[in-house]
Amino acid sequence: MNLLIQLSILIFIIGLLGLLTNIRSVIHIMISLELMYLSINLILIATSIDTNTPIGQVISLFVLATAASEAAVGLSLLVLRFKLKTLIELNSFDLLRA
Repeated sequence: MNLLIQLSILIFIIGLLGLLTNIRSVIHIMISLELMYLSINLILIATSIDTNTPIGQVISLFVLATAASEAAVGLSLLVLRFKLKTLIELNSFDLLRA
């Protein structure tokens, strides 16, 4: 079980480093966030297996559903932005402010 938690921490650190280093690319930011969600789910499942209760697995399913809906909305906004301006860098999104 310790191996799963160590793997989860490693995946979270990779996602965090990807989030901090690729500050301009929106696609890289979304992929890094998904890696961080994956590591949180892995910790939930590992602790659920360790404690022999299904609560962590159920919460993991809710986190996966939330992450999938967030990714779908984010990608649809990126596709719409690309169709309008053919540019999806993070610096170009400051025009959306009111």
